[in-house]
Amino acid sequence: MKLSPHFDSDEFKCRCSCGLDEVDPRLIETLEIMRATTGPLVINSGCRCERWNTAVDGSELSAHMTGEAADIRTLGSKERYQVVASAILAGCTRIGVGRTFVHVDVSRVLPQSVIWLY
Repeated sequence: MKLSPHFDSDEFKCRCSCGLDEVDPRLIETLEIMRATTGPLVINSGCRCERWNTAVDGSELSAHMTGEAADIRTLGSKERYQVVASAILAGCTRIGVGRTFVHVDVSRVLPQSVIWLY
């Protein structure tokens, strides 16, 4: 199902095949703003059921489980910088930086104005 001009629910489905694909509209709005700055974004991980989140060693409070987070593939330091910069410009206040991805989430209940490393 089409979520926005550039994102489809299939991109966010839980990888365990349980079918979970309920994405918070605020996340899609943030990703659309980011895409306008960076160009196409590849979603490595979107929604996660509790079982899959545990299997991938996700945080017990992961915003992936509430459809409020996405991990965006990055192919190097320049692209990683562009994704982080666009997330900040889009108003994202929760950013995680990994070697091959950038995590963005729009949770309102988890700590705000934070950037962490994986």
